[in-house]
Amino acid sequence: MSSAVLEAEGISAGYAGLRVVDGVSVRVHEGEVVVVLGPNGSGKSTLLKAIFGLLPLMEGRLRVMGRWVEKPEPERLVRMGVGYVPQVDNIFPSLTVRENLEMGGFAAGNGEVEEVLELFPELREKLHLHAINLSGGERQMLALARALMPKPRILLLDEPSAGLAPAMVGRIMGKIEEVRRAGVAVLLVEQNVRSALQIATRGCIMAGGRKVFEGTPAEILSHRDMARIYFGRREA
Repeated sequence: MSSAVLEAEGISAGYAGLRVVDGVSVRVHEGEVVVVLGPNGSGKSTLLKAIFGLLPLMEGRLRVMGRWVEKPEPERLVRMGVGYVPQVDNIFPSLTVRENLEMGGFAAGNGEVEEVLELFPELREKLHLHAINLSGGERQMLALARALMPKPRILLLDEPSAGLAPAMVGRIMGKIEEVRRAGVAVLLVEQNVRSALQIATRGCIMAGGRKVFEGTPAEILSHRDMARIYFGRREA
């Protein structure tokens, strides 16, 4: 097994004193796409926010590239090689595509737009357009490309397929797989179970703020409780 780029142990977090995530542990190794699944309200997005330092930890600890992070904060984590793409508000609509990309690399002093355009050639002819004029799928590609500008080692992605047409979902998942092949590990929160499991190396299921199952994509799809929750199948 390759070395872990991200280890979250016993993470508990929430809002206004209410615990939404309760003792969840997740680990992502080099070359992996690890998907976090679960019904709405299970705490998936809250887990990502806590890992990225957007919410204070009630309990738990985080290790990035083998180094323990005493108090996760977004700025520090970006410098350590962690990228994050939220589900909404993940681009600057009033800026051009090029300006969005340059803003993504500003904090790390990396302004090499050409490098990310090799992964996202669809954006090349749209560099001059304001992001507000892009389609939903193009905006998600821009959000991914912008997050890659600081050259992260791992990306945290929060439901990148939300609101997209089925054909575009497949394209976005394909792009995430390309990102993985380019050497960036991915921790992916996703509602589109089947599409996410097609690119995942491992996955875990959350329910009620806790991790209730972890396994390979095949193990998740064949697990009788998961089949009932997501696909309405019942065991004979």
